[in-house]
Amino acid sequence: MKSLIFTFQAADHKTKTLRVNAFAGDIDANQALAFMQAVADNPIVVRNGVPQYVTIVSAKAVTTNETPLFNNKKA
Repeated sequence: MKSLIFTFQAADHKTKTLRVNAFAGDIDANQALAFMQAVADNPIVVRNGVPQYVTIVSAKAVTTNETPLFNNKKA
């Protein structure tokens, strides 16, 4: 399973993370940057009057592999 993790800085300079879980496609740096720029340009998430995703910091794709060891569950 792949997750995308986008890191921004809020208007109050606190670090904010936007995560997309169970991402099935491929994404490159230009696509990630374009997505993040669209989010930063449209401050739709505001908490206590502070826009949350204002400054682009980083983006990464994280792949998680699940390896079953055993399963005692009865059918």
